[in-house]
Amino acid sequence: MGKKKNKNKVSGAVKTAAKTEKKLANRLKKELANLGEEDIAKVIAEIEREEAKRSAATEKALPGPPSPRAYATLTPHPTNNELILFGGEYHNGQKTEVYNELLFYNPTNNSWKILKAPGAPPPRSAHQAIATPANKGELWVFGGEFTSPSETQFHHYKDLWCFSLAEKKWEKVVAPNGPCSRSGHRMVLLGRNIIVFGGYADDGRECRYFDDVYSFSLDTRTWSKLAPSGKGPTARSACVMLPAGSDSLLIYGGFSRVREGRSERTQTHTDLFRLSLKEGGGWAWRGQAGGPAAPPARAGQAAAVNPHSNRGYVFGGVS
Repeated sequence: MGKKKNKNKVSGAVKTAAKTEKKLANRLKKELANLGEEDIAKVIAEIEREEAKRSAATEKALPGPPSPRAYATLTPHPTNNELILFGGEYHNGQKTEVYNELLFYNPTNNSWKILKAPGAPPPRSAHQAIATPANKGELWVFGGEFTSPSETQFHHYKDLWCFSLAEKKWEKVVAPNGPCSRSGHRMVLLGRNIIVFGGYADDGRECRYFDDVYSFSLDTRTWSKLAPSGKGPTARSACVMLPAGSDSLLIYGGFSRVREGRSERTQTHTDLFRLSLKEGGGWAWRGQAGGPAAPPARAGQAAAVNPHSNRGYVFGGVS
């Protein structure tokens, strides 16, 4: 009798949850109709279908810089004296537009060009990108988010894309056991492995921050979740992550929301950690002192490494 009673309780809870989800879905459907927007999943699927129809790459010189945007990636070209700009978003005070444009900037002659290639990813912002000279140059893009013009709908990606700089075409790389959907994460290249840390996902009802670490092998095209020893950084997004040699990386700062009972507070981090490959295999976290010249609390700052001086540089951010 006890087991049967418990089963009925569980069944009732499931039914209640299902009814709640249905009500929310119907309410959202009405709101979208009033706004003149389609379901975001349908919009993304249609964009992917249209991008897949493109048969050849086209290049066009721009008369000046691209339109304003935030949360795009700007990646050094692995073989040429160029910077690669991908994605981003712009809010004009009334609506938001998200981009999937692939642009190239030449600092020598201060010129921009846009390249439209077959099979491009759907628009996104707050994603991450790295470039490698392998196979005559590749640009790798992971995750990010897409928002509807009214910002009433959000979609976080967990897809991985590779752009061949030589063949000028995109490839959606399907590999199991990778990170869950997220944006605001950080990604660096260590040797022949792409390392992904942190980020967040917000479905409009719940916002989750992550402290997990994943590695993607460019040789085997497989994901693996790392389980470093030691105490590492708490869950966060918008931190700095820089490679420190071929077998370690540094993480500094970032942003998160911390739940305290029924309320939550925001936190901007100032801690510094090193993740290193141990002798004999495996990874280890180690906290490090930032020193008296460490920047004050901030998140979303830009950062880059000068490989010749082995120094990292941090600029801007918000506190």
